[in-house]
Amino acid sequence: VGKNVPLEVLQQCAKEKKALELYQCDDVMGPEGAPRLVRGMKETFEDYDAENSRITSAAIVLLQFHLTQQKIANGGEVTLITPDEIERGVKIRPPCRFEEMDIPTT
Repeated sequence: VGKNVPLEVLQQCAKEKKALELYQCDDVMGPEGAPRLVRGMKETFEDYDAENSRITSAAIVLLQFHLTQQKIANGGEVTLITPDEIERGVKIRPPCRFEEMDIPTT
């Protein structure tokens, strides 16, 4: 989970669902540097796209770890996604995201 979630609430949910683990991004990705800030016209705010990309990267790393363990245990072939491939993949956005359009009003 990311750093901006109510951790105690999620820990309780994980316990109720008998989850084996609950990871924060820092557990998987290491400590994060300073947050990226976006300066708007009137305010400055944290770039949540960067946080979402970090959460996605951590999820891929965890999923790959667990799937690799299963494949090895079952004698299967393991193909790993490199950190560079993960980084490139989480940067991809659909072409329609935040698209600006001029719509005539008359």
